[in-house]
Amino acid sequence: MIGAVGLLVALTEPRAIFYFVLFAWSGIACAFTPVVICSLFWKRTTKPGAVAGMIGGFVVTVVWTIWFKERFFDLYEMVPGFIVGFACTIVVSLMTDVDRDTAAELDSVREAVGPVF
Repeated sequence: MIGAVGLLVALTEPRAIFYFVLFAWSGIACAFTPVVICSLFWKRTTKPGAVAGMIGGFVVTVVWTIWFKERFFDLYEMVPGFIVGFACTIVVSLMTDVDRDTAAELDSVREAVGPVF
């Protein structure tokens, strides 16, 4: 039944499918990319910071797309979503304590692999 409804929507309104796919990709990117970058390159990243960054990036992407996009020259929703996700990750990580085992593991990986840049 759900597949039939999806097929009906896809056949009658192809722009809606494009909108949902674009919306989904930008939401996923803003939820995970800032957290992954911070986790790989900053040993001060904490679990609460990562969760806050994922929630913040996704929520801003949704809110921006629905309410603000047309007012700001159609600015792509990934720009504010990424900025807010990155900021939430950093701010909450700075406000919470770092797990010493995680920081030590990141240091050992860096010793084994060498400098990234």
